[in-house]
Amino acid sequence: MPDIPPQFRARVRHEPDRSYAVLVEGPDGEALAGATGSLREVRTVARQGAARLFGVPLDQIAR
Repeated sequence: MPDIPPQFRARVRHEPDRSYAVLVEGPDGEALAGATGSLREVRTVARQGAARLFGVPLDQIAR
């Protein structure tokens, strides 16, 4: 059976300054993964935050 990359749940909160806060559900609950001013970067910020929260390399996080 092939290894399945860790999956995660994330949500985006549109901030008053027109930026996007990316929140990831981690082992200790929801945590801020980062913020961006571009919708195109939301997935990247979420993946990087999930890798940090779970303590795994980025390439082990599902795309």
